[in-house]
Amino acid sequence: MVPCCHALAAGRVRNIDPYTLLSLCYFVGPWRAKYKGVVMPRPNEKDHNIPEECTDVAVNPPRTKRQGRRPKKKRIPSQGEVHHKKKRITKCGRCFGQGHNRKTCSTLI
Repeated sequence: MVPCCHALAAGRVRNIDPYTLLSLCYFVGPWRAKYKGVVMPRPNEKDHNIPEECTDVAVNPPRTKRQGRRPKKKRIPSQGEVHHKKKRITKCGRCFGQGHNRKTCSTLI
């Protein structure tokens, strides 16, 4: 367990080493001992035999051209996500009919 700042300050007043207040699970030594047989160390690149055909070939990134438009502001939902917006039905403020608004209303008053 990690001590709080008050415990560390009290330990500093009494000249106590702050590392003695920490739990052993926060140190590298016990972790290495625990996972010694489970996690294998990474081999060096010098130990591998790479054929010359692979080392002689120059590998470059693909040639791409950036699109000339402005990037999208809305994120495209990935598969499984549902982003349905409810479509509002327009309602006329003049005749209170549906499907049109006051500007396009053609009913007589």
